[in-house]
Amino acid sequence: MSLLKYKRQLAIKACDLFQAHRWWSRLDHWQGIVTLNYHRIGDPNLTRLDPGVYSATAENFAEQLRYLKSDCDVISVGDIPEVLRQGSKRRCVLITFDDGYLDNYQVAYPILKQVGLPAVIFLTTGFLDQRLVSWWDEIAWIVKNSRQSEVKLPDAWEVEPFPLTNGHSQMSIHRLLRLAKLIPPSSLQKLLNDLAEAAGTGRAPQNSETAPWLTWDMVREMRRGGIDFGGHTVTHPVLSTCTLEQQREEIMVSKQRIEQELGEPITVFSYPIGQPWSFNADSMRLAREAGYRYAFSFYPGYSTYKSDKFDMRRVAVESRIHLQEIKAVVQLPRFFTL
Repeated sequence: MSLLKYKRQLAIKACDLFQAHRWWSRLDHWQGIVTLNYHRIGDPNLTRLDPGVYSATAENFAEQLRYLKSDCDVISVGDIPEVLRQGSKRRCVLITFDDGYLDNYQVAYPILKQVGLPAVIFLTTGFLDQRLVSWWDEIAWIVKNSRQSEVKLPDAWEVEPFPLTNGHSQMSIHRLLRLAKLIPPSSLQKLLNDLAEAAGTGRAPQNSETAPWLTWDMVREMRRGGIDFGGHTVTHPVLSTCTLEQQREEIMVSKQRIEQELGEPITVFSYPIGQPWSFNADSMRLAREAGYRYAFSFYPGYSTYKSDKFDMRRVAVESRIHLQEIKAVVQLPRFFTL
């Protein structure tokens, strides 16, 4: 752990121990929205897919929601314009999910209903329509199902072999995911084919285990239950690696598809990966031209009336995060979302 992260953890523990965040937050007159971002809800130790997309167990998620319900002003998409109005003094939390995993309906939705909180789910429409295996889950599936001691990609990839023994599998998954994020969509399938061949597994089968996505009937049911939806492209590419036309199609077609299924306009979008290098000025312009009012990134920060509405930052909720960190982030975002 870096010194900066260590100091941050000490500060969070001190806040929790002395309940300092409560009175400090009264002195720190911040205004705006802290957006929390989740992906999957469940136990990462039980999956054959990518454990890195699990944000919390069902028990921890329920605990987090109960705290947010008791101590925060949790809003829905329709509240965003008023909260971000200059002169507004509201300090709010927005709960979001990316991708559209099945457990959002089976696990997260019942807990949200029980606690009585809204949320936004950003959908990758091609996953729902074609039941595709996501590229990050397929990389994890291939690594976890390989019987090789290491995987060596063809020399053209110019990477060192990926060890799979002695607990190195997860490290190799991380390395392969970093590689996948840096290449254009036209090269991604080649990477998956080469990896599957080198690992001796073949490509991941398309079934309910490897492609655990929502259905449109579930989406409509959740919408009737107060859950908002937004776009997250068609196939989840890293937009900055796409051509202008590819970006336009990914952004516009996903919006049209969701609106077709819901029968109403959607106004929010989130960039896949969401790091500053993963989208660009074209991505932001195309989101605006598509008719979105807000677009969310995925790196630390919070939103005020001064924020760029097409770079609304979000705080990642990960399985290693404890409730005390959630408390610190939503009460003192100026200090703990950096």
